[in-house]
Amino acid sequence: MDETLNIQIIESKENQYIKLATLLHQRKGREQEGLLLLEGKTLVQEALKKNLDIKFAFVIDPSTLTEVDLPYDIQSFQVNEELMARIATTDSPPPIVAIAKIPVLEDSLKGVEQANLFLYLENISDPGNLGSIIRTAFAAGVRTIYLSPGSVDVFNTKTLRSSMGIAFYGPIKYIALEELIGKLKKHSRSLEILGTCPRTETNYNEIQFSPFKNILLLVGNESHGLSDSAKGLCTQLVQIPLVNDVESLNILAATSIILFGLRNNK
Repeated sequence: MDETLNIQIIESKENQYIKLATLLHQRKGREQEGLLLLEGKTLVQEALKKNLDIKFAFVIDPSTLTEVDLPYDIQSFQVNEELMARIATTDSPPPIVAIAKIPVLEDSLKGVEQANLFLYLENISDPGNLGSIIRTAFAAGVRTIYLSPGSVDVFNTKTLRSSMGIAFYGPIKYIALEELIGKLKKHSRSLEILGTCPRTETNYNEIQFSPFKNILLLVGNESHGLSDSAKGLCTQLVQIPLVNDVESLNILAATSIILFGLRNNK
């Protein structure tokens, strides 16, 4: 054991820490333990920037600990590539995997009377899509991302990797749509609720918004779009005008186009 690096060697797949890491591959395990996996240098460094409570880390080469500036008081374990492949969910084992406490991504509606952009994702099923949308949405100026309770876990390892750690920046909250709209209306002077729909006559770029409104954009499931109940709660349904006989865009492209368009039109 290297006392300076606070590192121990693990050689058995039956080790309790190895078993804990594999348990966190599943949403049930993450919720049960209140912990998540951070796979790779980028996620570990982003977690450190946001002061996540990192419990311990696994590395193949101890020099990786210095590269990511992991504090010396965090317990670390050196493992071989075979064990790292068991710990991680990626096809190729990363140089480092850490285990951290799931953060609370606070959502405050104080000071949101007007001129805010919110995003609601209904029944998103692909974790990679969710991570990429999170990264894009916050880049476009979305104040809060809301997800239906049936959407994929934001702390899924693929979601975290796709978001490049931006998922730690929040706020992100799971909530039923009707409940969310009720809360936003209580705190908004005026609320516009837009729903994406490929079969509607209104193009998103034709809408003129008052700068005094809050905007809530609803985006539906990758395959089925918004539910009829969600559409019924919208003040307007919008589409993206397409040419060259292209019938649809993937969810990330469509969401990105509309979000940046809304930001520029406000």
